Amino acid sequence: MGGIAGIVGEGSKIRTALSYGGMALGMMGIVIGINYLTGRYDTTPNQTHGDIVIALSLVAMLAGFVGAMIARPKGGMAALSSVIMLGVIAPLGIVAVTVGTIYLIVLQSQGRAYLLLGVGAVCLISGIACGSFAESRTRITTR
Repeated sequence: MGGIAGIVGEGSKIRTALSYGGMALGMMGIVIGINYLTGRYDTTPNQTHGDIVIALSLVAMLAGFVGAMIARPKGGMAALSSVIMLGVIAPLGIVAVTVGTIYLIVLQSQGRAYLLLGVGAVCLISGIACGSFAESRTRITTR
C-alpha cells in the first residue's frame, strides 16, 4: 500500500510511502494479534503476545495516519478521504484477501474463503481507485 500511495501521493514520496505502509502493517498486525488471542490456527491462545502485537499495531496505524495527514497540511477533506481510502479501506482489502486465502488453503472452508476473497478484492480495488481520485482532488484544491 505504501508504494501505491507513494506513486499517487503528493509531496514527499518516502514519507507518504512509510505512512501508508505503517497503516497497512498495523492492520495486518491486528489480525495476527487476534490470532494470538484466539488460537484459531492450531496454536494455543497467548494473551500476552496478543496484547503486545495489537498495541504495537495500533501505534503503527496511528503513527501512519498522523504522518499521512502531516504530509498534506493544506489538503482538507480531500486529503482526509484519500488517507481513509488508501490507508484504511485498501489495507482492509489486503487483510480480507489474506484471511480468505488462509481459510481456503489451510482451513479448507470454501464458503467463508470466497466471501472474504471477494470482499477483499472489492475493498482493495475501490480503495485504490477512490484514493487516487481523492489525491487528484487534493492536488486541484492545493493549487
